[in-house]
Parts: sequence; structure tokens; C-alpha cells
Amino acid sequence: MDRQRPDAGGRGRGRGRGRGLFDPERARHRSQRRGAQAGAQAAERLAQLDGQEQQWQLRLGQYQAAIGSAAAQGRLAQLRDELFTPQEQLRLNAALALRAQSGAAAP
Repeated sequence: MDRQRPDAGGRGRGRGRGRGLFDPERARHRSQRRGAQAGAQAAERLAQLDGQEQQWQLRLGQYQAAIGSAAAQGRLAQLRDELFTPQEQLRLNAALALRAQSGAAAP
């Protein structure tokens, strides 16, 4: 069963961007640059993808923090099911390994 999560930014590809705090000025500048290069519709879609990426990174950080918490060890499977779709769970270990490799800290 492929369930959908409420789209409060959605999910994205764990690529190493979007780990810091959201900077509205930087996002506005990026959107303007993208709009000039690719058009308004493309800029809007890319902004949505940026939001999805940010949400993915936040959820990865939550799960990563729970892995390190002795109190949460007993409920990791439940947390994994709450935070990630079955499709995302397939790439979860790889995404966590990439975060560790790049030195990304939990938010």
C-alpha cells in the first residue's frame, strides 16, 4: 500500500541541500534567478522541490536523532513507519550513510 502523507512541503531527494535554516531572502533571490532562466512555472516547481528536500532532510534528522537515543530504540520501527513511506524506507539507510559521509548533523 503506497500511502500519501499530508503535503506540508512533501518529500524530496536526499541530496545535501536544505539542511540549514530557511533563508527567505536567499529563496527569493533563487526563485527570481530561476524565473529569469527557465520561466515562472519552472521556478515555482523548483521551489516546491526545494521545500520537499527540506522536509526530507528534517525527517532524516528526526530519525537519525532517534537512532542515537536509547529511549527511542524500542520504537524505531514505528517512527520509521510514521516518518517515511514504504518507498522512502527503501533508500533510508543509503540516505543516512550519505549524511554521515558528508558530516551532516541532525537539525
